[in-house]
Amino acid sequence: MVAFVVGSGPAGAAAAAALAGRGQPVVMLDAGGELEPDVRQRMARLGEQAPESWSADDHAAVRGPLRFNSEGAPLKLLFGSDFPYRDVERHEPLYAREVDAYRSFALGGLSRLWGASVLPYGDEDLDGWPLGAADLAPHYAAALGLTGLSATRDDLEVLFPLHVEPTADLPASGQAQALLERLRKHARALRGQGIWFGKARLAVKGPQAPADGCRLCGLCLYGCAYDQIYAAHTTVADLTATAPGFRYLPGQVVRRLVEKDGRVEIHTVSREGGENAVFQASRVLLAAGVFSSTRILLESLGVYGRPVTIRQSEHFLMPMWLTASAPRAAQERQHTLSQIFLELTDRKRSPHKVHLQVYGYNDFYGRMAKAKLGGLYGLLRPMLERAFERLVLIKGYLHSDDSAAIEATLERGQRGPHLELSARANPAAAALVRSAARTLKRNASRIGAMPLGFGTRIGLPGSGVHVGGSFPMRAEPGVLETDLLGRPTGFERVHCVDSSVFPTVPAPTVTLTIMANAHRIATACAEADAFEGLRAEPAEPTPSVEELVARARELTRAPAGASTNQLDDAS
Repeated sequence: MVAFVVGSGPAGAAAAAALAGRGQPVVMLDAGGELEPDVRQRMARLGEQAPESWSADDHAAVRGPLRFNSEGAPLKLLFGSDFPYRDVERHEPLYAREVDAYRSFALGGLSRLWGASVLPYGDEDLDGWPLGAADLAPHYAAALGLTGLSATRDDLEVLFPLHVEPTADLPASGQAQALLERLRKHARALRGQGIWFGKARLAVKGPQAPADGCRLCGLCLYGCAYDQIYAAHTTVADLTATAPGFRYLPGQVVRRLVEKDGRVEIHTVSREGGENAVFQASRVLLAAGVFSSTRILLESLGVYGRPVTIRQSEHFLMPMWLTASAPRAAQERQHTLSQIFLELTDRKRSPHKVHLQVYGYNDFYGRMAKAKLGGLYGLLRPMLERAFERLVLIKGYLHSDDSAAIEATLERGQRGPHLELSARANPAAAALVRSAARTLKRNASRIGAMPLGFGTRIGLPGSGVHVGGSFPMRAEPGVLETDLLGRPTGFERVHCVDSSVFPTVPAPTVTLTIMANAHRIATACAEADAFEGLRAEPAEPTPSVEELVARARELTRAPAGASTNQLDDAS
């Protein structure tokens, strides 16, 4: 038997890399959605050309249609495709009241769509965790070795070590450069008020040769045709190509886990045909994402009707008006990921940081204006573009202690077990956002931008996709908690490695710590298995994907093609 990793997002990729890197046979079980072949072919072709040679049709194809989420914000697609979201609701129905619950069945998970912002946590951020920054430091370095890092040495290092030498340093846009110059001029006064700043740190690979690297095409928010923005599917591809003991098995949705006789049974249903299967694993590292992992664990433990708390980092948007114009921002060659990070550390406001990501011009501004104004847009376009030159946007995040929370309950239903989500408000969140806005307004001349209070909007719980904590790690775990290796009480060989095990969700970016913690747990598992292996028979070669599927179907307790409900009834 071999270890199984469930899920191919950042947590699954980091865990699989840690296992495979130590010679551990590993199978990654995944729903495995992929970009349509015709879109992949088009992007491969465009990735071989300079962006200035792309046609108008090529640009339109990269952007795709403009679609909106439940809050009226643009829904992120990949090169115009919604493939990351497909089939999730069909296989994992979820009922949410005043909650945004982003989930994905894509190979690579939601990293196919993310903004690539990365920061580690420091000891202050890890207050309440059963480990410290030093425990994660080598695993931050390992995670950044997978993702790449665009960064520069600046004052952010006081709060957040780099851990590795950057692989790139993307140039700041004209708007961002003007802000950075103003911020640096007043750095001492800003630090005195608990305002820290620096260039955004981004999970970007960097050039492998002089002609490689970011082409500054300005389309980052739609996907990168030049494959510069890290996504976890690239790690899966690398492991498939280079690690002899690694197998990737797509098309499977995990229903529940059963541990017995020193092994773990993984009960699945196929994504396409609905066939049931049971895989046998020596260990399972669960990395399906917070909502899916929570459902799987609650169903595996038989816990129905009992709510668990999913913690989240309150997410808000705040437009800022530059005190000086950045001419021709709409025509500038630039990247459109986050440009600047601001950290607010005033303990009179909160013992926790407020994390702010500054975004400059991107063409969503014009597209959204056109969608709202219709025929008037052409008439107003020159005036709007001049306004866009003075507009930047802050995406802000609060610590989960200062944020609303999500209550998740596993319930039975006609379509099988499902999660029901509801919001638990925290009045401190809105007050803290207002306080942050006042701090920025008071320092507008030093920052070079004034917050526009009328445009500030706090998202629904979960909207920032910084969520976790349903099975928090504890030094002495209780019921529905996990130990330092992510093992829920009652399990010995099941390890949850995504943010479901975070005791809190600090304000700084979450993905890098998800990867580092998954790498930490997987490394410990590999070392434990290596120690056990000193007394065991030589390991068999890792079975092929076909052999794994054949064995799993033989072990299925219900007839092939049985529904998930039949399996639930049988259990």
